[in-house]
Amino acid sequence: MAEVVRVKLGDETFALRTEKDPALLHEAAALADARMAELRASVPNRQTAAQLAALALADELLAARRALSGLRESLGRGLDAALTQLDDLDASLETLTQQAPSPADASAVDPLAPAMDAPDSGPGGQS
Repeated sequence: MAEVVRVKLGDETFALRTEKDPALLHEAAALADARMAELRASVPNRQTAAQLAALALADELLAARRALSGLRESLGRGLDAALTQLDDLDASLETLTQQAPSPADASAVDPLAPAMDAPDSGPGGQS
């Protein structure tokens, strides 16, 4: 549900409808107001100061978007490299698993396993 939020820019108060968090709108208004106040020191015309403030904030927004895009690309490359390494490790593990003796063959290779060549003939070698 839309909510009416009052914000102040310069010496004017605006009633704005928003579906967003009112705190965000207040923060945005404070940022815009501060930027306009900075510019009014050198630009006496309020409308020009407001326009220059909008331009400066748009420039910052675009720079932030470019930086975020660069971070996403870098993160994507890092994730691709990590997935490639995981695939390589998975393939190596599969190869090692195929080369390993099966549990049934393990006793034939195990030097501690009892020999099963001939039946035990008892003491003295007689049955």
